[in-house]
Amino acid sequence: MSKVHAARLAFILCVVTPAPAIADSKAQPTGSGSETHAEAKSANPEEPDAKAEPRAKSGPMPVFVPRDMGAPVARVGGGTRGIETVKSPSIEVLAPERLGYTLDPQPTLYWSLSEATDRRVEIRLNDHGSDPPVTVFETLLEGPLESGIHGIDLARHGVTLEPGVVYMWYVQLNPRSDGRYSGGGIQRVLASTELNAALTAAPADRKAFVLAEAGIWYDAVDVLSEQVEGGTAGALAQRAALLEQVGLPSD
Repeated sequence: MSKVHAARLAFILCVVTPAPAIADSKAQPTGSGSETHAEAKSANPEEPDAKAEPRAKSGPMPVFVPRDMGAPVARVGGGTRGIETVKSPSIEVLAPERLGYTLDPQPTLYWSLSEATDRRVEIRLNDHGSDPPVTVFETLLEGPLESGIHGIDLARHGVTLEPGVVYMWYVQLNPRSDGRYSGGGIQRVLASTELNAALTAAPADRKAFVLAEAGIWYDAVDVLSEQVEGGTAGALAQRAALLEQVGLPSD
């Protein structure tokens, strides 16, 4: 990211607040509706990741190495946009504190709920390469939603990230009534020859390690989440360890 772009991003992130709620609460994106990552694979209602294995942290764990320690803080939220009249579950985007990276033009974005809820959740993606930022994707998920980790697959909604463009994405409970929110930054980058070679050479149970060490946060989380869903031994503990490294809840 250029010095000019980084400076511009720093200014944007200093003033950015979650986008206002969707004017029409019934609006859905054209196409596949509001499926989550879990639904895209099973066609069942949205479910949290299965937890069939114990959380014991035995064996090697992935280590996240941020690509750019000088990037501005991008993760926001965990609070509310107003005064809560009823206690709400915590909601968190699974994003690093600073700008996170992906190699995937259509990644899956993961987020978590601390408790089950009957409330709706809004998900919104803004292009911060535009001035002012432009919303490129938004959807509403109707409750009830289970506690745990959920994912939204951008490929299912025909959304493609352009290389080098900074995007901010948000999740919010009760978007029309000042519910809890969380947001993070994401940028698509192109893999180097060396990284491509390392990924090609890595066995399936080590690809997330390679991605994490290269600072490719979103893809590392996606690989581990796919492995959790598939019942891969150790994947749940590895994902929990990765999330804890950036101060996120592991459930």
